[in-house]
Amino acid sequence: MKPTRVVHFGADAFGTQAACLGQQVAAIVASIDKVLPNLRWYAADVECTGAQFTHRTPTAVGVGDADAFMHVALQVDQFTSGVFVGIPVDLAQPRFREGGLWTDDDESADLGDAVVEVRAFDTTYVSVASTNEALLHRLESEFAG
Repeated sequence: MKPTRVVHFGADAFGTQAACLGQQVAAIVASIDKVLPNLRWYAADVECTGAQFTHRTPTAVGVGDADAFMHVALQVDQFTSGVFVGIPVDLAQPRFREGGLWTDDDESADLGDAVVEVRAFDTTYVSVASTNEALLHRLESEFAG
């Protein structure tokens, strides 16, 4: 399924001078978890500083629930790239985008079985793609820059 919309959050959305910080990604995931609490998170094409979380392939690897993902994200100083997708926990073998998950993929690319996709793009902004308008509105109101 393709996302209905994509929202972007730069440094100004967090009142900082830098974007794609681990704490910013964790804050976005915490907000997502309030609307969509039963997700399993996967990561692909991750490059970062400050933690051993780098995974530079398009093959999604499981990170765990929102708490596990936030724990890992908070150990990261800054993400250079990364695609993080939330999949309903009841999907034992989720389908991901054909060709894998790359940070540079078109923002309107198929979400596969994901209900939300978070991308850390080149230390410039964090984007969130979803078909859930209530989620996107919540994020915009919480992180309005």
